[in-house]
Amino acid sequence: MKQWGLKRDISDHCPVLLKNEVKNWGPKPFRLFNAWLQHPEFKLKVAELWKTTHIQGWGGYILKQKLKETKSFLKCWSKEKFGELDKKIENCKETIATLDDKGEVFTLSNDELETRRQGTMDLWRFLQDKESMLKQKSRLYWINSGDANTRFFHQSIKQRWRRNEINCLEINGVQLQDVEELQQGVAEHFELMFKEDEWRRPRLDGIEFNRLSTEQNATLISQFTEEEIKKTIWACNSSKAPGLDGFTFGFLKTMWEDVRKEICDFVVDFQRNGKLVRGSNASFIVLIPKKDNPIRIEDYRPISLIGCMYKLISKLLANRLSKVIEGLIGENQSAFIAGRLLVDSVIVANETIDEIKQKKKRCFIFKADFEKAFDKVSWDFLDYMMSRMGFCDIWRKWIKECLSSSTVSVLVNGSATKEFKVSKGLRQGDPLSPFLFLIVAEGLNGIINSAVSKSLFNGVQVGSSNITISHLQFADDTILFGEANEQNIKAAKSIMRTFELVSGLKINYNKSTLIGINVDTEEINHFACFLHCKPGKLPLMYLGMPVGASLRRKSTWSTLVAKFERKLTGWNNRFLSMGGRIVCINSVLSSLPVFLMSAYLIPMGVIKRIDSIRRAFLWGGWRDTIGPAG
Repeated sequence: MKQWGLKRDISDHCPVLLKNEVKNWGPKPFRLFNAWLQHPEFKLKVAELWKTTHIQGWGGYILKQKLKETKSFLKCWSKEKFGELDKKIENCKETIATLDDKGEVFTLSNDELETRRQGTMDLWRFLQDKESMLKQKSRLYWINSGDANTRFFHQSIKQRWRRNEINCLEINGVQLQDVEELQQGVAEHFELMFKEDEWRRPRLDGIEFNRLSTEQNATLISQFTEEEIKKTIWACNSSKAPGLDGFTFGFLKTMWEDVRKEICDFVVDFQRNGKLVRGSNASFIVLIPKKDNPIRIEDYRPISLIGCMYKLISKLLANRLSKVIEGLIGENQSAFIAGRLLVDSVIVANETIDEIKQKKKRCFIFKADFEKAFDKVSWDFLDYMMSRMGFCDIWRKWIKECLSSSTVSVLVNGSATKEFKVSKGLRQGDPLSPFLFLIVAEGLNGIINSAVSKSLFNGVQVGSSNITISHLQFADDTILFGEANEQNIKAAKSIMRTFELVSGLKINYNKSTLIGINVDTEEINHFACFLHCKPGKLPLMYLGMPVGASLRRKSTWSTLVAKFERKLTGWNNRFLSMGGRIVCINSVLSSLPVFLMSAYLIPMGVIKRIDSIRRAFLWGGWRDTIGPAG
């Protein structure tokens, strides 16, 4: 039985749709489980297959075809070795119990003792396999120790499935429930979303950007070595959800001695030709709910699952790019760059607001919300920005191939829709995407700095040295500081409109906020009306932290306590043992206050409340923590 709420329209009640049916969403894609890698036959069988499979062609094609043959073999092999685990476990238990009963009356023969010993070994292995597979399905990467509890993993899987399951979805105002209609509607929605508008965008030719040196370009395109390739593979998580090919990096690590030649040849051929074999850059999009009880397709965040072949190339390029990008990106940007921290932007914003209040300056803060920022990026603008920053032609060719060769299928309840091409956007889940987005976002930094230098936009001067603070960026999270006057508001809107035209990134003014400091409410409402955004007030939440708040008040920290409560609500009835609770507290719960304490001093009363919740959760569980009274 399934239920979900529908729109209430003019009624004061929301209708609830109930359905009792089993839908066939189609075949599920192949996926390798880490438990397979531990089987004593796995390496021998795969190594033999790899050696006896002879493919002619260039490196990328050979690797792709060998992975394809391996996938076909593993589909059959895994059914034989790992199929019906529950039944195999019960058979082992019955065999052991029967022999134990017999042993209480008679002396067991040597053959029977050997049968019992083998049954015990098989039972132990089957239980470990089951636990490993359930753990991988549950996506609980934080629980590395402390709870070998398959029942816990079962509940985690069920809860994640219930949260992510889609039975009804509103697309373009139409509610879809039929399997084929829903899959087609989802595919068409994202195909349109990732299709670039065919018009020539304006350029930023009059704006200065930092440039790479000849030596830095040489570093970017230098020969990839086997050591660098191996180091990159070993740095990747072995259990992350695989892409369309179904292979995790755990497979490459386990089979490294047998597959390294094909992997290295694939990388070398890409470096030499700047081309990826067809199908190696195919990916899945999974839909992650942004909120509870999602109804519209806009309520989901598309995250890409990348295949191991392309992900290796992407990781190699991302590692190279990370070493040179710091000098290209302005200091206002604090995301994804070594040595720059999220907390930097929060502290600067908070200190700026404090000084504005103390000196009673008239100021506005515009918190911009970009509409699906990564999905809207124009590839042409990205290439233009790389050209302006001095990236060599070979590097730009590699990046173009990584973008243009990509194809996408959407997973709806675990089954793939039709495949389609994309022509804009950066895939969330691609290791390269964060760094490429920084290059795009630097365009906005350049526009604002140019406007400030020409006195077209006036930021806020702070400190004894009168440093001008005009904006702060953390990837697409952007806030503007400016003098509160009509000319400055118009300049801010012109800046955002210019960036939209050149890059494709559009401000969602309905979700953006304008806040005034030492400005009349009526005046700030007038400015907000001009921008078509919401008027707001301090404190504001920026990068998950309160900014402009009175840190001594307990009410400021109510959000932190509420997060604790929500976390514990999710773990209610999840069958955590004492060890599991300890791991949970240390790995998850403790990270919440530590994150805020990296910027602020938390009042002692709040710390005591947090500690009391953690103690009660450890010793009594959630119901004894804040559960219902009586």
